[in-house]
Amino acid sequence: MSDTKKPRNMTPKGFLHKTTTKAALSAHAFLDQYREYLTTGELAERTSPILAKYDADKAQALAKMQDTNKIAQASLKEIAHAVMVHIIESDHAKMEEKLEEAQSPKTGTKKPWIATILDAAGNICTRVKEDGEEEELVKGFDHASEADRWVDRRLFEGASDWYGEIDHASLPIHTRIERQDAIARILKKAKGPTVQVRGKSTKTLGFEHKAKENRFYFSRG
Repeated sequence: MSDTKKPRNMTPKGFLHKTTTKAALSAHAFLDQYREYLTTGELAERTSPILAKYDADKAQALAKMQDTNKIAQASLKEIAHAVMVHIIESDHAKMEEKLEEAQSPKTGTKKPWIATILDAAGNICTRVKEDGEEEELVKGFDHASEADRWVDRRLFEGASDWYGEIDHASLPIHTRIERQDAIARILKKAKGPTVQVRGKSTKTLGFEHKAKENRFYFSRG
């Protein structure tokens, strides 16, 4: 029985992250561990040819008694790049699909404003809803103000490297919203009620002495 641990619920983004960790310090071991994942599923079309070339180059180097570490490292770097391209293209395709859904006559109304939450790498962010289902943070709106408020809420709840984008489906209107600006708007306190204070007269002072007229009478006797 092999001791190699099989990756569970691995995603392209998860794999790409692992290529930057200590787990990838040994390129040979890393490629062997994730070979099955890279040759099956959604990444296979991009990564299988790279692995095939890696195997051929490695066999040739071994036959010549040459070091294969550089070959493994170069192959891993090439695979990481291929996975990154796959993620970018997949996210773009999903965004296009969301745009089409927002404009679909099946919904009854068209949603001209499209709001998207992205991370620093340009990937569409996700969140877990109350029912436990994960959803991508792309949504259509009838009005730009609704999209603004939705983006502010999602950024307030999200990670530090998130930002928002709002686009119009047919007009060349594009807005980028930074997380710090969204947080500032949400935390901004509403102004208190205006209270009218009646002015007090300052014509006389409260401690001012009042003069009183006095009359003196002299006896004529």
